Amino acid sequence: MRSFSYIYLAFRSVRVHILRSILAVTGIVIGIAAVLIVVAVAEGARAEVSRQITSLGSNLLLVQPGAQVAQGVRQQAGTILSLTTGDAIAVAREVPDVVIAAPFVGEQKTTISGDLNWSTLVAGVTPVFFEARGWRLAEGQLFNDDQVASAAKIAVIGRTVARELFRDSDPLGRFVRIERSSYLVIGTLAEKGQDFTGRDQDDVMFIPLSSARIFAIGRSQANPRCRAFDFGENRIRSVNARGRNRDCARPAATSQDRRAQGRRFSNSEPHSGRPDA
Repeated sequence: MRSFSYIYLAFRSVRVHILRSILAVTGIVIGIAAVLIVVAVAEGARAEVSRQITSLGSNLLLVQPGAQVAQGVRQQAGTILSLTTGDAIAVAREVPDVVIAAPFVGEQKTTISGDLNWSTLVAGVTPVFFEARGWRLAEGQLFNDDQVASAAKIAVIGRTVARELFRDSDPLGRFVRIERSSYLVIGTLAEKGQDFTGRDQDDVMFIPLSSARIFAIGRSQANPRCRAFDFGENRIRSVNARGRNRDCARPAATSQDRRAQGRRFSNSEPHSGRPDA
């Protein structure tokens, strides 16, 4: 009986102070809604950051060369190309917990197909690069080690390049020209979107590393004081290495830094980019 009395008094108080009751209920609703909105925004931001990091490749270690000093001013990292393909081989063989080490060389180039052209990143890579960076194939096929060894003029392109050069038509089996060289498109990659810096990751064209050095990039990525196909031909812009798990990143990076400071690696022996069994 007493419970019904309390309920009666509560309704009576609400009816007597109707405005105050409405304001109190409104404040509670707004407070709860605000908390839910903040939580939803935070979860969405975290999911987006996680997606962008994942799109770069899982357990990724990026090895870049140092910076040169011009007129007493230190330039950004990578301005002096001191890394070679031998360094990628040594990382794969000698750094603990590294599963893949893929050399990379790239430059912004104008690509042409028919009467359309598009400025994009033309990257010379080996087949293991796609696995290291988590690239998935949408159509066609990736190039293999034999095609890299023969410097085949073939290409795998991102979604943005496919859209800009071929519009709504199928790019497979079509040719893309870079300066005086034409490359056959054998595959297109699944969409990745922008990375955390805002760069469009799909705006890229991958070609075999050897083909990039000979036909597309060559001397421009080498030491300008060296002749092409001599000292400068083995220069690369970075090594993309993938560790066994995320916990091995710091020990592997420390190990690589220690080895890089202690010696220069030989680049005369070919290697697939995977550690020896």
